[in-house]
Amino acid sequence: MVKQNVCKKCRRESIKLFLKGERCNGAKCAVARRIDSKKTTTGRRGLVSSEYGHQLREKQKVKSIYGISEKQLVIIFKKSLKAEGNTSELVLQHLERRLDNIVYRLGFGKSRAEAKQMVSHGHIKVNKKKVNISSYELSVDDTISLGTKFELVEAETPDWLKIDKKNKEGKVLELPTREQIPSEVEEQLIIEFYSR
Repeated sequence: MVKQNVCKKCRRESIKLFLKGERCNGAKCAVARRIDSKKTTTGRRGLVSSEYGHQLREKQKVKSIYGISEKQLVIIFKKSLKAEGNTSELVLQHLERRLDNIVYRLGFGKSRAEAKQMVSHGHIKVNKKKVNISSYELSVDDTISLGTKFELVEAETPDWLKIDKKNKEGKVLELPTREQIPSEVEEQLIIEFYSR
């Protein structure tokens, strides 16, 4: 199977999805190059005019950002629907609490794809036990540690996480609120898509 160039996903959404780690912050970023050269950045958005089309684009964007499948997103939606609280905020909260995402947020990996690979190869421990399931959801007070042979990446750690760079350990201080999740996602559109 030929893997799709992840830069195409960023161009399609006309925003940086940070799928390639450091490259997304540099001059080689496809979206940044388009803006610099003043080319149009409408991508497929210019073609999407219906309500359904907007909802579908948001759903696809979330799947690209977090590197998850349709089946995984449906499971998260159903779990969020059953829980008490704002369903759209709960969906993002479940996505942020995934082990691969927290590994990325702590700066253990350059991108979510690299973080996912580190988890699947057994380089990450949760509460001192090796966990190799990327979708594993962490709870408050869980600790995450990285193998000693890895170097940390410069990353801005969100308020709901704490990092000890010297020991290469992180901790979940609280569940993230919508304001603490840096994402250009209109999560309500995803809820509307699945509520059809």
